[in-house]
Amino acid sequence: MPDLKKDAEDLGIKVPGNWGDKRIQEEIDKVLNASTTGANAGNGETLNTTFAPKPDTAAPVPSIGMNKKESTVPVKLLYDAWLEADVRTPAGEIVDLPVSKAKELFAAGKAERADRLPGE
Repeated sequence: MPDLKKDAEDLGIKVPGNWGDKRIQEEIDKVLNASTTGANAGNGETLNTTFAPKPDTAAPVPSIGMNKKESTVPVKLLYDAWLEADVRTPAGEIVDLPVSKAKELFAAGKAERADRLPGE
């Protein structure tokens, strides 16, 4: 025979001493149904929210391969560039890039320093 009180507590339900097995099972069913039905409940659609990442624990989006310790430099792009996956940055834009990435673009003739006066 299953231990309903333990199952309920495992789901985060606080079980008072005056609840019987029927009431405990109802509360377990509520929790289980709430975790599998979403805003579209009633039209046959379900949404499993059990495995959805919490917004405050979501992994940060990587930014142009920057190392936090590496300093940045303002760069004027001479050609269109894809500094982030599937995001085109048009020529003429001035962006801050890590020094290592900026050096790669300078060496390829694809960018120039944006913090220097012409002729420097």
